[in-house]
Amino acid sequence: MNTLLSLVPVLIGFMIPLQAKSNSRLYSGNGDAVLTGLISVSLTVVIIGVFFLLSGRPLSLVRLPWWAYAGGVFGALYVISVSWVSGKIASTQLIAALLAGQMLMAFVLDSLQSGGISLKQLTSLALVFCAVLLNK
Repeated sequence: MNTLLSLVPVLIGFMIPLQAKSNSRLYSGNGDAVLTGLISVSLTVVIIGVFFLLSGRPLSLVRLPWWAYAGGVFGALYVISVSWVSGKIASTQLIAALLAGQMLMAFVLDSLQSGGISLKQLTSLALVFCAVLLNK
């Protein structure tokens, strides 16, 4: 089951370069990364809204700490930044750099949660950063 579950992010990962190129094209047409982000995120909200309405679940808002909503902020910054930079560097360089940033933060979060890091984790992080350097 774990193997099947790890295929889900791989399939989703196929969409990241496609999203970057699509947003890059939108950016090249309007010249504004913030407007590109607004258009992209607006479409995202509509699609997620339709899925939510089709699910039939009631809307229930829960009191959470402010930082629980930071994902939306990070998502907006991601879309704006990738829209701007993806037309300026190669797709492989972009994805390698994005993966390096993701791995570095995941490494930090895992080490804070578990109190330590393994040699295997450190090696995988180093290899991802090597991929960034090789894609320049």
